[in-house]
Amino acid sequence: MLLAAGCLLLVSCGFHLRGSMVEGFPKEFSVLRIKLSDRLAVRHEPLRQAVENALRDEAHVTVVEQEKVPTLVLEPESVSSGAVSVNRAGKVSEYRISYSVSFQLLDGEGKELLGGQTIRLVRDYVYDPLGVIGKEREDQELREAMRRDAASQIVRRLARAPTKPPAPDKKPTAPAVPAR
Repeated sequence: MLLAAGCLLLVSCGFHLRGSMVEGFPKEFSVLRIKLSDRLAVRHEPLRQAVENALRDEAHVTVVEQEKVPTLVLEPESVSSGAVSVNRAGKVSEYRISYSVSFQLLDGEGKELLGGQTIRLVRDYVYDPLGVIGKEREDQELREAMRRDAASQIVRRLARAPTKPPAPDKKPTAPAVPAR
């Protein structure tokens, strides 16, 4: 009886489990095409796959290959790492991984809806020279996690994107000066 009362209270107060679904994703983007801007698209396929999975899982978007639908254009991802700190012996003890990816959204006619957006992520991790093999795997997993995080951020930005291209700028006309 107590369990039923607790469930009834939770339902009546509007409580619901937090999901990963993006709220209010525009229905105009329910079908999208993903295009890689790089000619060597094969090396960026993991990024494309991560974005496609995030679109499908978080926003229930169908990804197609056909023309004349809104297109998400992904630029090549950039990953770099560098030393953050060194120990007394002068050996690196902490690394920083920087990840960035740029994208833009075009409508079905190729007009820009969302231009030049860049996602930048930074993660630090401690380096242990005794566990080199494990650290290489940790580094790879960290890069994959950053790619998934960036894909989720792209989906959230698409949820706020305008559904129509901006109107062309019209030059304001100067008011006529009366002749004297």
